[in-house]
Amino acid sequence: TAGVVFEPGMASGLTRAPLHSDLDGDVVLLRFSPGTATGHHEHERGEEFFVLEGGVQDELGSYMLHDWVRQPSDSTHSVTSPHGCLFFTFAHHL
Repeated sequence: TAGVVFEPGMASGLTRAPLHSDLDGDVVLLRFSPGTATGHHEHERGEEFFVLEGGVQDELGSYMLHDWVRQPSDSTHSVTSPHGCLFFTFAHHL
């Protein structure tokens, strides 16, 4: 991630590095600082993510290093990362 440019995300402590975006979806690296929490949000066209560092949790469970998660279309959740996390996400494509 040394050459990747991160920008502020939708919550304090969350940064994002857009990698690709078109009508078929968005590919983004998301970095959560320790203690970061997102508000409750919806994935109208779904989301998949792969944990590269650290871990996150939501209402359905905890996701750690190398976990792959698929959130179906119209799913909702709130995400927290007590210790920080970096994950690769592909959203708005299901």
